[in-house]
This record gives sequence, structure tokens and C-alpha cells, in this order.
Amino acid sequence: LDKVVTVPSGANLRESLMDAGVTVYPFVFALLNCRGKGLCGTCRVKPVDGADNLSPRTQAEAKKLARRPDLRLACQCVVRGDCTIQTLP
Repeated sequence: LDKVVTVPSGANLRESLMDAGVTVYPFVFALLNCRGKGLCGTCRVKPVDGADNLSPRTQAEAKKLARRPDLRLACQCVVRGDCTIQTLP
């Protein structure tokens, strides 16, 4: 299901998606997650378009997503412009 979410520049992607009612966590991780601290790695998203409009990868992302350079942690992303994101990749 496609959904357009307007996010102000400088906003956190995870918080913005959750505020818009977009599911960020799979299954039980909706309850069991690190609450946006970059520790659990469960808020994975896939930038489809405009990946350069997200903040650079953090050390937490490099560690949690070492084998998946195509994914990001929504909690670690700051939105800086238009982008298309696939949730629950």
C-alpha cells in the first residue's frame, strides 16, 4: 500500500512514519524495540528513490546492516528532501 507522508526537513524518519500511522516494525518488534536508539536494528527501511536526501549512515547502521548496504535504520535517518521509502523490506 503506497502512502505519501509529508515530512519537514530535519525530521527523524522513524518518528515521522510512526506519526503518520505507517508500520515500521515487523510482528512483535512493534512492542520489543529499542525506541529509536539504533540498538535493535528492527526498523529497517529500503530507500527506493532519493536516498541522498537522507542523512549519511551512522555507525549504528554500519554495525547492524553490515551485510545490507541497501537498507537503512529509520531511527537513524534524518530527512533532508524528497525520497521514496519501502518499509518492512
